[in-house]
Amino acid sequence: MTPTWIWQQPDWPGFTWNAERLAPLLRECVQAQGRLMGMASSVDSSLSAQSELDALLQNIVTSSAIEGEQLNVGSVRSSLARRLGMDPLDGDRVSQRSEGLAQLVLDATQQFAEPLTMDRLLRWHEWLFPEQDGDLAARAIHVGALRGDEPMQVVSGRLDKPTVHFEAPPRLGLVRQLDIFLEWFENGRSRAGLDPGCVKTPVFV
Repeated sequence: MTPTWIWQQPDWPGFTWNAERLAPLLRECVQAQGRLMGMASSVDSSLSAQSELDALLQNIVTSSAIEGEQLNVGSVRSSLARRLGMDPLDGDRVSQRSEGLAQLVLDATQQFAEPLTMDRLLRWHEWLFPEQDGDLAARAIHVGALRGDEPMQVVSGRLDKPTVHFEAPPRLGLVRQLDIFLEWFENGRSRAGLDPGCVKTPVFV
């Protein structure tokens, strides 16, 4: 049977790619990054901080939109601003959700040199799903822990005719697969022949 999901491939969780096809794209990315860093070095610190805030805010809002979630942009901006040492907008109420998102994205971007461990991944998970009274969806999630034995699917459409866009690997063997990935990720930091642009985190939890 033809595999449906990436984890059904026979070499999973081995990661392979066509370096010859990726090299030109990664080169363009590095060149664009160099130009951006050059422009950033020529602006004053206040403008640089504002640019960082805008970039992080756009990243959070866009990522959440992919999942169909509409965030309170003002709340997220205030959470980011406070952590970046900037003044939040007057009147913006900060929610637990925006606080968690700001905490996660700043940890991932400012502490990028820290090891990526299981504990860190689960801490990010806690920040993604803060406890909120009456939040039935959050109660159904194993917050800060790996999921249970039930299947994890990304679905849309009617309840009687759902469309399954993705199904995660079975719970059995999940810890071992994560250990393999985390070891590969950490070893990849020191491999001269591995471009950091190739290192991506798949959906496990």
